[in-house]
Amino acid sequence: MHAAPIGTKDSSEAELLAINKVLQLSAAEDSMFWASKFLSNQIHK
Repeated sequence: MHAAPIGTKDSSEAELLAINKVLQLSAAEDSMFWASKFLSNQIHK
């Protein structure tokens, strides 16, 4: 799973970037989900 040995500068930076990307994607999906849920609730009222 790790390209570089754990603890080296390269591996930890790459891992942090990957984790940040995943968190940003999931946060974006969550906000899209809640926005669409909110909008559909508004429409159906």
